[in-house]
Amino acid sequence: MSKLIKNKKVKNLLKTNKKLSVLFVFLAVILFFLLVVNISDIFSSVITNKNSLFFTQKIELPSYSVYALSVNDFKTYEEAQNFSLSVQQKGGAGVVYESGEKFVFISAYPTLIEAKEIQENLINLGFNARIVNIKIDGISKEYKGSNCEDIIAILNYFRSSFSKLYETTILYDKKEISLTQVNSVLADLLTQLSTIQNKLNKFKQNEDLTLKQIISVPLEKTKSSLEDALYYAKNDLIFTSKLKQIYISFALSNKEVIKKINSIDF
Repeated sequence: MSKLIKNKKVKNLLKTNKKLSVLFVFLAVILFFLLVVNISDIFSSVITNKNSLFFTQKIELPSYSVYALSVNDFKTYEEAQNFSLSVQQKGGAGVVYESGEKFVFISAYPTLIEAKEIQENLINLGFNARIVNIKIDGISKEYKGSNCEDIIAILNYFRSSFSKLYETTILYDKKEISLTQVNSVLADLLTQLSTIQNKLNKFKQNEDLTLKQIISVPLEKTKSSLEDALYYAKNDLIFTSKLKQIYISFALSNKEVIKKINSIDF
C-alpha cells in the first residue's frame, strides 16, 4: 500500500515538473521574442536616427569674402570714430573696424570687381580708398550634437542676409524701390531671425549649448539693428547708412561666429 502511494506521488511530481518545463519554455520563447523586437527597434533607431550617439555629423560650409572700402588712415580709435560719424551723415556705413590697422568702412561688396570700381571712383575724387578683404573662413568640423542642420541654417542666414540687404540697398540708393519695399525686406529678415532664435532656444545637449552661447549674442545684436532700421522709417541718408551698417555686420558676425566654432572641440 505504501508503495502505491509512493508511486502515485512520483507520478504527480513528474507531471508537475513537466508542466513547469512547458511553462518555462513558453516564458523563454516570449522573452526571446521581446528581446529580438527590442534589439531590432534599437538597431533601427540607430540606423535611421542621425542624432544617435553612434552617428557623427559634420558642420561644413565653404569660405567666402566680402570686400569693404575704407577711406583715410587713422592713428587712434577715437579718430576713426569721429570720422565715422561724418561718413554716416553722408549715407556711408561708417563702420569702424580694427585688424592691425583702424579702418572706417563706407560700404562693402560681394565681389572684388565691384569694390575696385568704387575704389577707382573715390581715388579720382581725392580719397585714400583702400579695399579690405573680410574673409569668412570655411568650416568643416565633426559634430555629435543633434542640431547640425539648424546650425548650418543659422550660418547661412548671415551670408544670405548680407546678399539680400546689399542688393536691396543698391536698389534703394538708385531710387528703384521705395522705403516701404525696403521695410518689407527688413521685416522679412526679422521674421527669419525669430525663427532661428526659436530653434536656438531648443538646444539642450552640451555640444549644442556651447554653440548656442557663441551664436546668441550676434543674433541678438542683429535683431536690435534690424528693428532700429525698421522703426526709423525716414527716407534720408541716415537710413541708408543704417542699411549699410547692418549688411556689413552680417559679414563680420559670420566671420566671428565661424572663427569661434573652429576654435572649439566637440
